[in-house]
Amino acid sequence: TLYDLEGMLGVAFERLEFKGKDLSDLVLRIDAKDTLANLTLALAEDFLDVALGAAIRYDTLNPAMDMEMDLKMLDLNALGLVKQNIQMGFKLQGQVSGLLDDLRLMVQTSEGSFQTDRKSYPMGDIRLEARVATLETDVKLLSDFLWGNLNVEGELAQLAPSLTRYFEYQILGKAYEGDTLDIKALAKIDFRSTPFLDQLFLPDLQGMDTVHIDLAYDAKRRDFSSTVELLWAQYLDARLDSFDVEIIGTGDLLTVDLGFKKLEYSPISMDLTGFEADFRQGNGELSFFSKQGETLYNQIAAELEFKGDTVALRVTPEGLVFNKEPWKTPIDNEVIYAPKYLSIQNFNFTNEAQRIGFLTD
Repeated sequence: TLYDLEGMLGVAFERLEFKGKDLSDLVLRIDAKDTLANLTLALAEDFLDVALGAAIRYDTLNPAMDMEMDLKMLDLNALGLVKQNIQMGFKLQGQVSGLLDDLRLMVQTSEGSFQTDRKSYPMGDIRLEARVATLETDVKLLSDFLWGNLNVEGELAQLAPSLTRYFEYQILGKAYEGDTLDIKALAKIDFRSTPFLDQLFLPDLQGMDTVHIDLAYDAKRRDFSSTVELLWAQYLDARLDSFDVEIIGTGDLLTVDLGFKKLEYSPISMDLTGFEADFRQGNGELSFFSKQGETLYNQIAAELEFKGDTVALRVTPEGLVFNKEPWKTPIDNEVIYAPKYLSIQNFNFTNEAQRIGFLTD
């Protein structure tokens, strides 16, 4: 039995490579006695210098693990993980306890930093706490660049399939007789730009305000709400101001509202711009507009209809505007698409002597 397990296991590698780097000096050792095991892993190379120790209690009723890791240096470029010349290091502590039907986890890092050819950037402390039980999950994350929490009532593994069924019902009109799983979810996330992330993933990001994300979902009531808000962001020569997304679902209606106050990316300059969509079980009403100052530049509305694997698009003739000018289109315009099939009927747009049309052979 596990209670009688006692001994020592040491592993030596004659040959061990990763991305052409020799890891054969890796130290791996396990000592076990009286339901306690100590794991040691260490390697000291010029591309990876790490030491890890873990104390594992393999009690069948109350298993647990405490671990500490000191990653003194990891050369991401030398190991082929990134193209830039980046080295990083941090200290990590973690605890895991409980059985699979009620698992608790805590992981935190400290003294983290990464270095490039030019500068050293602190990572800041990161702390993750989680409880994953059969019918409830709580996750909290705290760091300089990301703060968030997630609560799920019900089976966590069923959340994504439940959301998929919900959106397929609202947008595509697929059969939905009410979700048999009573799943509820709440999430709040704040994402901030920091020198650490910018240099590692987005070196051309000039600046960005905090991104706020909220989500709430109730499967049985068919209620869904989510918002994304970003006050401003600058990437190279492109600047985006007051970007927001709102998705609201109640019963048999799903609405999507997306827009921004200004987008500049030479030669493009767009002021207030918005996109709206209402979906009701396979039928969608879409609208888009953009302004330059107080002048309406573009405006278009359309209807979408989903039937099985076929989708039909019809542009609404009323209020059609392209490049500040009113345009016309036949009331019976239509585009029908299905796998290996495309039909375009009267999909023509006119403005006095100007004409744009689409045809199929």
